[in-house]
Amino acid sequence: MTDYSIKSTRTPRFSFARVLEFARYSLPQLRKQMSIYALASVVCTIICLIPGKEAMQVGLFVMTWTALPLIYYCTPIVFAKGADSRIINRLIPVSAGERLTFYYLYLLVVIPAILFILPYIGSLIYRACPSLQTPGALELYRLKFMNMGILSLINLTGGILICTLCFLCVERARFNRLLWGIVAVIGGNFFLGILGAVIAGTNAFQQGLKDGLEGNSPMNVNSKELLESTFATLSKPEPVTIAGLAIIAIMVVVVALLTYQTLKRRNL
Repeated sequence: MTDYSIKSTRTPRFSFARVLEFARYSLPQLRKQMSIYALASVVCTIICLIPGKEAMQVGLFVMTWTALPLIYYCTPIVFAKGADSRIINRLIPVSAGERLTFYYLYLLVVIPAILFILPYIGSLIYRACPSLQTPGALELYRLKFMNMGILSLINLTGGILICTLCFLCVERARFNRLLWGIVAVIGGNFFLGILGAVIAGTNAFQQGLKDGLEGNSPMNVNSKELLESTFATLSKPEPVTIAGLAIIAIMVVVVALLTYQTLKRRNL
């Protein structure tokens, strides 16, 4: 039988060796989730490369790239499954900082790599193979993976915020941890949706005011050009966009500090 006990003794100094030991201890709990996520990644990659009619490819694209982020956001729920192991974890000689380092490496590095790298490679293959492409799906891929500047940073930090907020709720809740994790994901998405609407609305108003002063009419452009113009406007480092990114980044830091305090209070 494999011994998963932590052999290192606790010292005040942070130790990556203890982080690795804690990862080794936690691996049995997480191995199943990593396997399921790897399988989901492979399936989504295959789905994205299925040749077919435009409507089918567009539907598969929307389904895949809606499901993958939601699956990622709910990753911390794995720590709420089964019996509550937090009491046992208190006996492990690992500091709160070392625990947080392991959890965040798992949630923000390991899981995204497992879940998103293969589908991204699949998107590169799709865009490089004209025989697979349909105009509608190709346009969606182009918009999804185009360089959107600061908007890409907002999407990235927003995803980190939702996932870490879910983990905080799972660790902090005394009862119904699974439910609170799901509530955190829904609430995080709702907050980011409102913030995105404010940013987009403000930028659209400013752009419309600018076009009006310059005598430009949005009626002179088609829907594709209008969509690209909207993305281009949102990707610029405008004050409202920078403020939105700053709000999300500050919330990520606050959630990390609250998580650290939660883990520290449960240390012996």
